[in-house]
Amino acid sequence: MKSLLFSALFGLLFLSLSAQPTKGAWMLGGDARFQSNIGGNSFNALSLSPRVGYFVSDRLALGMGLGLAVLNTEFANYDGGNVSPFARYYFPLKKSKLSFLLETGGSFSTITIGGETTNTWRVQAGGGINYFLTPEFALEGMLGAGRVFPTAGDHFTETDFRLGFQVYLHRKSSDDDAPIGSGALRKRSLLLGVARTLTLNSDNQRFEPAFSYMLSDRLAVGAAITLPINEFRPHLRYFTGSENASRLRPFLGAGSSFIWEYGESDQFNITPFADAGVLYFISPNIALEGALQYQADFRAFRPASDLTSNLMARVGFQYVLPGKR
Repeated sequence: MKSLLFSALFGLLFLSLSAQPTKGAWMLGGDARFQSNIGGNSFNALSLSPRVGYFVSDRLALGMGLGLAVLNTEFANYDGGNVSPFARYYFPLKKSKLSFLLETGGSFSTITIGGETTNTWRVQAGGGINYFLTPEFALEGMLGAGRVFPTAGDHFTETDFRLGFQVYLHRKSSDDDAPIGSGALRKRSLLLGVARTLTLNSDNQRFEPAFSYMLSDRLAVGAAITLPINEFRPHLRYFTGSENASRLRPFLGAGSSFIWEYGESDQFNITPFADAGVLYFISPNIALEGALQYQADFRAFRPASDLTSNLMARVGFQYVLPGKR
C-alpha cells in the first residue's frame, strides 16, 4: 500500500494588515481535514486536500481540489484520492482581517484496499472563516457536512472539520509596474510552504508542509513534517544568485529525517539527506519550488539486504513573510 502523507500548515506571525480577495484573483491553498460519519459503522479519516480557485467576482470563487487520504475504520486501513469541484462565497468584514465564507461542492473519490477499488460520490456544504495575516496569505477554518454515496455499502452522512491556509494572487493593477524579484528573501524573513515529493525509485509519495527562517540574506534554517509515518525533517539551505534583480534563487540544502515507528516495539532512526533546487518568484512574496533530493537509507529496523537510498523530486511553493530591513 502506498504511503500517503498529510499535515496542516500554520502561520507564525500576526501582522496588522487587512485584505480581501477581489475579482480576477487566484486562490492557492490546502487543508488538513478530519471526518467522521453520523450513524453506522465507526469511521474516521484524515486527509490533505490541495486546491486552486478563481474569483469570478469580488466575493465568488470557483475551483477544484485534489486529495490524498489515509483512512482508519474498525475493520481495515485504506488509502485513496479524490477530485472535488467547489464554489465559495465570501462575506468580508470591513476594516478587518476577518472574512466569513460559505462553500458548497462535491467530490469523486477512489479507495483501494487489497487490490480492490471502490468509488464514492459526495455532495457537501459548510461554512468557515479566513484570517488574513498579510494581503496575500490567510489562515482558514471550516466546518461542514455531506452526504456520501458509495458504490458498495449504504449511503451515510458525514461531518468534517478543516484547518488550512490560502494564498491569494491578486490581479495586477496599473500601479504594479515594479519588476518581480526575490528581494523579500532576506535576513529575518520567514518562509511557509508545502510541497509534493515523489520517490523516483519507488511509488512512495508525500505532502510536506515546511517552514524556514532566514538567518542571513542567504542562509536559512527550517524543518518539514510528514505524517502518518511520523517523520521530522530539519534542514539548512544556502541560497545563491542575485538577491533583488532576478526571480530565480537557486539553493543547496542538507538535513536529516528523524523517523519513529510504533508497533510491537518502538523504533527510532535518523537518515541524512542533501538537496538542490530553485525558487521562482511569481509575485514579490510567492515562489514556486522545484528540487531534487538524495536521502541515504540507514534505518536500523530494515534488514541490510533491503537498504535502499532514495532519489526524490519535489514540487511545491513557498510564501515569504519578509523580515524588516
